[in-house]
Amino acid sequence: MDLVHQADHAWVLNVQRKLYQWSQNYPTEAYRELWNWLTDLRNLREAWRRVAQNKGKRTPGIDGITAGSIRQRIG
Repeated sequence: MDLVHQADHAWVLNVQRKLYQWSQNYPTEAYRELWNWLTDLRNLREAWRRVAQNKGKRTPGIDGITAGSIRQRIG
């Protein structure tokens, strides 16, 4: 695992812990920072790694595109 991947993975786990703690402590509150966490580059890179490495990576999504075809087009 490279350092960027380790850092991204650790960041995502930290956010997940914060969200869990927040939900336990403030169950009726809104998650004001959720959009920022979801669209953070570290989260998107970690999500891509998980999707591109899972069993269904050759199965097209709802848009008909596979992870492999995205890699070929974008790099």
